[in-house]
Amino acid sequence: MSTFHLLNLPKELRLDIFTICFVRDNILVSASSDAKNTAEDSSQSIASVKPYIGVLGVNRQIRDEAKTVYYRGNAFVLGPLAGIHHLFPSDRYAFSLIRSLTIHFSPRTLSQKVREEVRHGYRQRWVEESRYEENTVQACQNRARLLHNTERRMLETIWKMRVLDLAAMMSLKSLYLDLEDCYCPTGCCRMVSALGKCILEMNVGHKLSAVKDFQVRGTLGLSEKLQFVYEMTDLPE
Repeated sequence: MSTFHLLNLPKELRLDIFTICFVRDNILVSASSDAKNTAEDSSQSIASVKPYIGVLGVNRQIRDEAKTVYYRGNAFVLGPLAGIHHLFPSDRYAFSLIRSLTIHFSPRTLSQKVREEVRHGYRQRWVEESRYEENTVQACQNRARLLHNTERRMLETIWKMRVLDLAAMMSLKSLYLDLEDCYCPTGCCRMVSALGKCILEMNVGHKLSAVKDFQVRGTLGLSEKLQFVYEMTDLPE
């Protein structure tokens, strides 16, 4: 049986084949401990059929052609632990290809491991301080407040990193910000307003809101959604 080489086909037909292989309804991108993690090997389709990413390893020409179809044709969904760098850690060109992106903002972005390290560092200091304290109830309240504020600031820093690269995505046509789980790490207070201020501080608020299909989802009512938009774009209320 004779073989037929894919590269012998016209480019238009190759792109049609790559579309069948790669384009799905949504691609959920999750974080990975593997330093070499890429969007292609970390992603999973929310649909029943996963992309046939093995095609990307055939050769450089096919990878370049297929990568364009993969990034432009799919709607990517960043999970709570995933950052934008999980989409393309070693290929900044992909910034200019992605057209549809959903980002979930969640307290789980601040991993439990990091939270335990913060708590462990505070515990060592608090053990020494407790020897000289008289009002232990007040001291415990102050410590809980300090820990809460520290974790909030750490989460805000991570969120700033997540939105900073959005300004470089020149081809974005659809951007969805999911704020349903936008709480502090302890789950006691909403952080929608704080997120809006983070976006404003990164100077990307007006660019994000200018995306053709920009939506804010998961807010607790219209008033919270409007407040978030006011915060991120610095519009007068």
